[in-house]
Amino acid sequence: MVCLVSHQIKGWGDASMSLCTRVVAEVQSLCQSSFRGVELQAPTAMCCTGGCDNTLGTLHDLASAALRGGDAHAVTTCVHGHTIRLQTFVGMLPGAEDAHAAQLLYWLRIVQDHLRRESSAAVGIDDADVSCDDASTASMFTSLATALVRWAAHSFHEAGTPSSHCPRVWVPVRHDNNGSTLVLRPVCEHAECLHAVRTQPRGAMDDVASLVATRNGHRSARVDGSHASTVPLRTLAERSGRVLAALTQSTSYGDEELLTFPVSSISAAADALLTALPPDAYAPIQRLSDLHKALRKPLRWVQVVAHRPQADALSHRWLCTHHAKDTELARLRERQHEIVEAVSMLVEWSWHDGQHLRVFDGLCTATLEQAFQSKCPAVKLHCSDHTQTIQFLPSGMVMKESGARVGRVSLKTCVALLRVLCVCRASLCVPQRTEYECDPVPCLMWLV
Repeated sequence: MVCLVSHQIKGWGDASMSLCTRVVAEVQSLCQSSFRGVELQAPTAMCCTGGCDNTLGTLHDLASAALRGGDAHAVTTCVHGHTIRLQTFVGMLPGAEDAHAAQLLYWLRIVQDHLRRESSAAVGIDDADVSCDDASTASMFTSLATALVRWAAHSFHEAGTPSSHCPRVWVPVRHDNNGSTLVLRPVCEHAECLHAVRTQPRGAMDDVASLVATRNGHRSARVDGSHASTVPLRTLAERSGRVLAALTQSTSYGDEELLTFPVSSISAAADALLTALPPDAYAPIQRLSDLHKALRKPLRWVQVVAHRPQADALSHRWLCTHHAKDTELARLRERQHEIVEAVSMLVEWSWHDGQHLRVFDGLCTATLEQAFQSKCPAVKLHCSDHTQTIQFLPSGMVMKESGARVGRVSLKTCVALLRVLCVCRASLCVPQRTEYECDPVPCLMWLV
C-alpha cells in the first residue's frame, strides 16, 4: 500500500529557509529509512506575503531555476503577483551536496555569466542587458569570494579540524611559467582582493599529487595507526582555481599588483588538475599545514570583525600581511587610537599613591573621560596586569580598591573673541575684534 503524505513547513526570512531545507531532508530520510511504502509529495514552496498562501512551485523546480539562471536578481511570482528572489532557494535542492557548495556554484555561475556578457558587449556582440552599477558588481564579486571561503571553512569543519590550523583556500599553479609541475599555493581570503600568494620557498616544490593520501572514510592513516583529518583536495583546489580565475578576469576587482597570476595561467592549472588528480583525491590537513610552513607562513590567522567574534566561519580569516592591516577590526582600532590621542591632548587624569602623582595612560584617560562626561557612578579600568574601579562620588573621585584620590585637569586651550568699539577721527564707529587665548588651568589670559 502506498500512502501520500502532505506536509507544510512555513518560515519567513533567509535564515528560516535553511531550517526548512533541513526539516524537509530529515523527513524524507526518516520516511525512506523507517516508513517503507510511505511516499512524500514533492515539497512545494508557498508565498507568505501578506497572508497569501498560493503555491510558487516545487522546491526542486525553484532551486533548479535559481542554479540555471545567470541573474542574481531573478525572481518568481505567485498568481497574485507577489515576488520572491530565486536566490533564496539556492542550496535547497533535495539531494544537493550541501548548501554551502550550492551557494558557491551559484555565485560562480552568476559571475561567469556577468563576465561573459561584459566580454560580448566589449567586442560589439549584441547580448542581453549588461548594465550593472559599480556597487552591484562589487557586491557580486565579494559574494563569490565569501561563498568560497565559507564553503572551504565548512569543509575543514566537516573534517573535524579548526580553521585556524592552516589556510583553507588553495589553488593549483605551475611551478614556473613553462613547467608542467603543478603545485599548491594558499590564497589570501580578503573578500575584496582574493589572491594567491606567490613565493619562492625552499623545499616546497612537491607536485600536488604528492599531497594525496590513501582514503579511508575521509581520513588517512598515520604511521602510528591513528587517522588524520582530510579535505577533498581536487574539489577544493579546482573550485578555488575557478573562482580565482573568474575574479581575476575582471579589471575592477582587487589590487592589480597582488593579482600576480594571470587568468589564463589559473584556468589552465585548474584544467590540468582534473587530469593530475583522481576525483576522490583527499589530502591530510596536516600536510597543507606543513606546506604553509615550508612557504614561510605567508598568511596570518586574523580576526576581522570589530565585535566579539561568535561561532562564525568568517569572523577570522587567513590574510596576507598587507590585508591584515585592512580589516574592520584594524580600522576600528585605528579610530580608537586617534580618539585616545585626541582626548589625551584635552584632559589629564591622575591619582596620588601617597608619595607621587601618577598619570593614567591614554586608553585609561579616554575611558575615564567618557565615564565622566556620561555621568557614570563608576567605571572599571582594565590595566595591563590588573583592574581598577574608579568611583565618581559627591565628595570627589577615588579608587575603590585603595581609596586613592583621582584628579582631572583640563589641558585644552580656548579662544575668546571680544568686541570693542573704536572711535576714529571721522567720528565713525568701527567694530573691531581682539583675540585672547586663555588656558583654564592655570587660568591665565594674555593679549594677542
